[in-house]
Amino acid sequence: MNQPHLRDTIAQEMDGEMLVCDLREFQQHYLPFNPTVEEVGLALEFLQKQELLMRNEYSDDNCNYTWSKLVSPSKSTQVESESFKPFVAIFSALETFTFSSTPPRTCNYRFKQHGNISLASRIPGSSHRIDGSFSGEPSPSICDVAVGVELKKNSGSKSEHDVSA
Repeated sequence: MNQPHLRDTIAQEMDGEMLVCDLREFQQHYLPFNPTVEEVGLALEFLQKQELLMRNEYSDDNCNYTWSKLVSPSKSTQVESESFKPFVAIFSALETFTFSSTPPRTCNYRFKQHGNISLASRIPGSSHRIDGSFSGEPSPSICDVAVGVELKKNSGSKSEHDVSA
């Protein structure tokens, strides 16, 4: 059968896939996060108090902040997994910060640095290699990952990137 003939069947099957929730739940869990300028300022202050972010008083590149423990990846002499380790503390701190938005937003996903692992997949023969992820599970499969993270120090060859594995 060709696609036009399948459309009615697909539409009927999709009825069971529809998400039904009230407006507040939809806003809290499904709309993109859009903090106010004030909330962003409070988050920046929070990260500074955590000593994760430093304000640049004299910056020539219009960048007002730098991460206190993150060395520029292209200048780092460490392997990728060590170069990007400060991300764990940064994202963990942000998980604890409470935004005052209405309705309040909750953190449903945690950042995990995996070290270039291959994730389990339900697709036979597939290989999903990632360096980190935002997921809700301690040991995620590819289906549990909200955002896969690829951490690279430069755009060199594949063999250079796999050194940290």
